[in-house]
Amino acid sequence: MPDFSLRTGVPDRLRVFISSTISECAQERAAARRAILGLNFEPIQFEREGARAEPPREFYLRKLYDSHVVIGIYKNSYGWVDTEKGMLVSGLEDELREAQRLGRDFLVYVLRTDSRDPRLTTLLEQLKTGPQVLYFFENGEDLEARIRDDLTSLVADRFTRTQDVEPEERSAERVISSIFRENGLRVRRSALLDEVSQATSFARVVWIVGEAGAGKTALAAEWANDRKSAFVSARGLDPRAVLLAAARALRIADEAELATPLFGDARSLLVSRWKSAQHWPLVIDDPDDLEAIWPVLATCLASSSMGSVILVVRDADDARIALDADILVVPRVSHLGHGALPSWAIAVGVICGSGAGRRAVGRRRPAAAVRAP
Repeated sequence: MPDFSLRTGVPDRLRVFISSTISECAQERAAARRAILGLNFEPIQFEREGARAEPPREFYLRKLYDSHVVIGIYKNSYGWVDTEKGMLVSGLEDELREAQRLGRDFLVYVLRTDSRDPRLTTLLEQLKTGPQVLYFFENGEDLEARIRDDLTSLVADRFTRTQDVEPEERSAERVISSIFRENGLRVRRSALLDEVSQATSFARVVWIVGEAGAGKTALAAEWANDRKSAFVSARGLDPRAVLLAAARALRIADEAELATPLFGDARSLLVSRWKSAQHWPLVIDDPDDLEAIWPVLATCLASSSMGSVILVVRDADDARIALDADILVVPRVSHLGHGALPSWAIAVGVICGSGAGRRAVGRRRPAAAVRAP
């Protein structure tokens, strides 16, 4: 698939991609277009793009990637499957799957009917189990007002979430303080801290991996705080908020620029200003949606020789998406014979291993593992 990920400009209008079968949903597509234009947003419609020299799938995926919001309108038809080009699903399903993979905001409108293609019925049943709220409309119903109101509500919600970000509460220093707020005892995992430093000297991408309670967050926050590295506590943040927090931590944007409610704009901001960032490496702790965040970080790293990233996750399989990475596996303290320590101390317990309290380090690149002996 072509790489559409490098976009350096921040657009001044919301781009809304309309996904549906074209002829069957002509009336609804026209209503969606009116609603989008009425909000001074930009509608993206395949049938209005004119002649083009690129393959249809490459074209609509590029347009989808450049869009901020997707509107899906579904009636009876599942759409055409281009088997001659090796496709196993219709363009309609292809657009939906790609929008989900990209983490686009998705507004769904479904006709009430008893004549739906079973394949489309299956697709819609899957949508019902996801985060989308489906609106069911009657045949002949004018969707213009409904779509306009839903788009307005979506943008207001995203903007409000942006205003709720409290950067000081998520700093490395605050994270450390919150871990130790109930007890004054603090034990540094010096050997692991040294290994993080060693790993960052070998690779631009380092993954700190460990199960819940192993102490990944405390380790990463302490390391970042010691070195004044950019730190993002990503737990509970959506992908857009993670990218904005990264831009803030790297000091590449002011608060007015960080008020964007759109994932695409946050991505463009980070990619275009990555070279001018400060306080490397960028440490991102416990992101919820790596599939949305990692492609942006990979684009940033590929576009410049500047910068490095530490990602803190629970599953080592997450690190397999990176080609040039070292993996530091953080064990629980109890696994190393320190179960007598209070539970809160697991985050920073002493690590014992071979040679004066240090663990033996084995590293191979890419994607090596450092494990407890």
